[in-house]
Amino acid sequence: MTPALSVARVVRIVGSYQFVFCINSSEEVSDLFLNLGVVFVGGGLGAVARFLLGFVVNQKNMGRFPLGTMVVNLVGTVIIGVLVEATKSLDPRVLLFADVGFTGAFTTFSSFTYETLMLLEQGLYREALLNPLLSIVFGFFGVSAGMLIGSVV
Repeated sequence: MTPALSVARVVRIVGSYQFVFCINSSEEVSDLFLNLGVVFVGGGLGAVARFLLGFVVNQKNMGRFPLGTMVVNLVGTVIIGVLVEATKSLDPRVLLFADVGFTGAFTTFSSFTYETLMLLEQGLYREALLNPLLSIVFGFFGVSAGMLIGSVV
């Protein structure tokens, strides 16, 4: 093992969960890759579930309103609520798979909503108000900028 690897510290903040990996041994490197694999598999399943649910809803909805996306996002908020509560006593990798992986790929709206609720529960009312407001306002600017860039590329 190289000295740099033995003192390396990688901090990842995913949603409102903080996972700290101190890489001091090959066993800890294996744990890191196992965690990444768990998130990868959950994410793949979440992405497929998002596509299928959106497809089914949009087949039924012929209007202009993006009902498929809204249904996916609202279903995702219920899923993340269930998962956060139901996985508290389970192996942390179950939460990585289900919450970070599956719902992370299924919808980021679920994480965003959960984090805003946690801000409210912590009494951080200003932050709870700013989180959705800034996300929506800057989201519009981001999409607009991306579309502008995409149109000239």
